Amino acid sequence: MNKTDMEYIEINIWFLKMSELYEICKKFNVPYKILLEIDGKYITSQEKDRKKIIINKIVDFLNNKIVKPTVYSNKVICFEPQKNITKKSKIFHGQYKNGNKLIFDLLNNLTDNDFKFGALSCELINKFWSNSISPSYEQFAKKYIEIKNNINDNLKDHLEWRFLNFLKDGGTITQWKKQQKIIKSKIFMMLKKLRE
Repeated sequence: MNKTDMEYIEINIWFLKMSELYEICKKFNVPYKILLEIDGKYITSQEKDRKKIIINKIVDFLNNKIVKPTVYSNKVICFEPQKNITKKSKIFHGQYKNGNKLIFDLLNNLTDNDFKFGALSCELINKFWSNSISPSYEQFAKKYIEIKNNINDNLKDHLEWRFLNFLKDGGTITQWKKQQKIIKSKIFMMLKKLRE
């Protein structure tokens, strides 16, 4: 791939939908499903990497770098139900659920009513787990507030939120869809050359 094409992809791949990114991953065998280490074996889960991670993996692949799957080690996995949770309880994959009222109430309390299940919380817990860390709810809440307070108001530091930036800058959904379609077509044409 020539330098100009690669630069175009690196700048504009953020416009692609998740389904389109999965399609690219499948075509080029870029791992995007998270592996779980259970009893010394690696099992492919139904969970997928976040958009930012998938894009970074695709870009790394296109730059001829080795791309490895995201792995949650056995240290961060527990499927046994949690009966009681406190601020000192560890957050394990298999127990933490978006939308869980007990978890929400605890984290909301620990963040002075500033917690939301969403992109930020998912990205944060995935980052902990992919680094083989099961944080306590208290540690998670502190890091959540720290990141939330440092997010740039105009979201420019978060390329994976390009759609939100586009709307915030006055763009419409119709304009976004038109631009996204053009970008997708161009990127897929560039990638097709790699398979020929």
